[in-house]
Amino acid sequence: MQKFMFLLFAWLASINLNSTAVADDVALARDLLHEARDLNGLTLFASAELGAAFAKVGDLEASKKSFTHAWNTAAEVEDGVERRMVLYGIATFQAEAGQIEEAIEAAQRLPSRYERAMCFAQIAIVQAGTGELDAALRTVDLIPVVDEVWDRDSTLVVIALTVSERHDFAGAIRVLDLIPYDFEQAEQIRARLLRGEQLSPEEDTIQARAGMKSGGLLVIAQDQAEAGDLTAALQSARSIGLEEVRDSALRLVARVAADSGELSLAEELLGEIGRQKHKEHVLVRIVAALAQRRQFKEASQRVESIKEPSDRAQATFEIAAAHAAHGDAKAALSFFETATSLIPDDSDARNTASIAIVTAFAESRRLELAEEFARQIDDPATQSKAYQAIAVANAKRSNKADARRMFRKSRQAAATVVDPYSRTTVVDPYYKCVRLRELATAEFEAGEQEQARTTITSAIEAARRLEIGGGTDVIALTEVASTQSRLGDRDGAAASFEFARAAAAKYPEEPSVAQLLQGVAEAQASLGDAEPAIQSARQQKSALIHASMLLGVANGVLARRDE
Repeated sequence: MQKFMFLLFAWLASINLNSTAVADDVALARDLLHEARDLNGLTLFASAELGAAFAKVGDLEASKKSFTHAWNTAAEVEDGVERRMVLYGIATFQAEAGQIEEAIEAAQRLPSRYERAMCFAQIAIVQAGTGELDAALRTVDLIPVVDEVWDRDSTLVVIALTVSERHDFAGAIRVLDLIPYDFEQAEQIRARLLRGEQLSPEEDTIQARAGMKSGGLLVIAQDQAEAGDLTAALQSARSIGLEEVRDSALRLVARVAADSGELSLAEELLGEIGRQKHKEHVLVRIVAALAQRRQFKEASQRVESIKEPSDRAQATFEIAAAHAAHGDAKAALSFFETATSLIPDDSDARNTASIAIVTAFAESRRLELAEEFARQIDDPATQSKAYQAIAVANAKRSNKADARRMFRKSRQAAATVVDPYSRTTVVDPYYKCVRLRELATAEFEAGEQEQARTTITSAIEAARRLEIGGGTDVIALTEVASTQSRLGDRDGAAASFEFARAAAAKYPEEPSVAQLLQGVAEAQASLGDAEPAIQSARQQKSALIHASMLLGVANGVLARRDE
């Protein structure tokens, strides 16, 4: 009984401590937000963000004032593109803050019908995302008729997809049914093979609505299939009136069926699909499923019916990986080389397949075969990932010496990573940094803290060599600092956040500096180290930068609270 009472009191104390910590966080965030507002330096977009943050700390009066200021000031922006971007952001933030009536009222006062339509559409989409479907549809009814197809109907499609993502498939289909459509007429128009400018306005509308309805049903069918309801997915796919889109939907459902072991259904759908390119995409997954079942003869026979080189290569790569999973290195290499010969210039497909094969060897405890295959990989980033996979497999089996050796090889390969989107062989500091961060995390999770610290140090060096441009250097340093914090290196993280701030300060445009420093401040505060970011903010001479950084800290503190 005494032990029970002790545990009960300890539990109650922990609740009180957590409640106090949350209250302290909210109070800190509220104070920072008021300080930021009083500086009068925020951009219009940031003012809307400020309103959303005030709502999160329960200061509704300050929140509504911030949004009112943002709406009123946005209306005075002369540049049309800039004004619409700002209005879009304000509508989004206020709707997400739950102030729907206020957002609608403000949008109704806008003089431009187009801008009213844009704001009402965005408010409705936010409502749908929070499960308020009927309210969202009432907001759609407020959209003024500027271009009904692109204002109202396109909004309905986005709402349907948003609702489908929440797995409310009946609701999603109900929304799509609000779009007037005529599949038969649309197919007749398509059959004439006219260019867009040759269509009458009425024909263009018929085409657009049929396409929207079909595209929406395609996504719903995919969501249903991925949720495990293949019957409903098939019903949605088969209800699509445009043949080409229907084929695409059936392809997506068939691929899910094959991947989940429903080969008979996948085969049935293969016969239902009309276009060869869609059939071959399904055949790739059927081949993969057969190979995983060790039905290699049948898998190879099905490959013969695939004509498109990229699809045929992918199917062959799948057979190679399946052989690797069963320890047949000779067959795995043979199929890998055959596939590679079909698409000699597609390094992405080859690299993806290489990782799959190494992983298959490693997970089936053929670690020597995995290492032998990894040695033959000629892309540094892929080879680094391959060695990392082997290291992790060794660590899971408590083979610590081999795990460390593979982690070292992974780090060595990462040191020569290049930009995957260019033909250069020069080491790219950004992609090198990204690869090293991923590796450090894997090392830490495998219990190799010392190696993780060594790796993250190399990542910092790579990030600091990045040239200024688009904020990439600041983002890389911030991500490294965040990784260090998660690995338990608080001092190292603090130093890297300082590097990130120094890099941001070098940008010539003050709004860019403010935006970058806001991101750094938010990241640091979200990891529980708000004070250095606050101190740095208060040292800034620019009201814009000072206020933006305080807003970033407040958002970070609130994000940490919500974890």
